[in-house]
Amino acid sequence: MKRGINIAILQYLIYSIFKMAKLIVEIPDHLHLQLKSYAVINHCTLRQVVLNLLENHLFKPKTATHSTGFCGAWVDKRSSEKIIQELHEARNLFKYRLK
Repeated sequence: MKRGINIAILQYLIYSIFKMAKLIVEIPDHLHLQLKSYAVINHCTLRQVVLNLLENHLFKPKTATHSTGFCGAWVDKRSSEKIIQELHEARNLFKYRLK
């Protein structure tokens, strides 16, 4: 009898840890068809395809896809205060040119 209670408690704990919420979403027909086609080609369920897409999009680290040239480090002999001052002066100069 005690063993049956322990199994029931274990089953409850496993269920409470691994239970999933349901999400019901309306998606356009063309996307649904693409998801179903992908699932058939890759021998998996539609549920697996959607979960993989969500996990890959939400939990993967974001990396830059192209270099803009506006990020990174550079060598400059000027102090940061001097650079900031020059930026402010350039912005103010631009304001006066517009008037």
